[in-house]
Amino acid sequence: MSTLKVDSIVTEGGSVRDFSYKDLNVYHDDCGGGRIVIRPPEDQDVDFQFSCKRCMSKISVPTDVFAAICKTAIDAEPRTFGYITIEQTKKI
Repeated sequence: MSTLKVDSIVTEGGSVRDFSYKDLNVYHDDCGGGRIVIRPPEDQDVDFQFSCKRCMSKISVPTDVFAAICKTAIDAEPRTFGYITIEQTKKI
């Protein structure tokens, strides 16, 4: 099981700001919160590539799981996809 945590992208007024994958702050909770570097899909590849700056682990994240990460950044609802659990780090 791998747990990813994502910061909220909801503003103090409750609206969702415009964002891209570069704006998401995702952390690898299993190694103590290492920051995740996100590489978007290229050409024929359909998965996002995540790598942890702290423990150097790498994971391929399908687009539906990436969409769930974005949803959790908005609504703070935890989600589980196979071996990946997604939680929000904080609520605004």
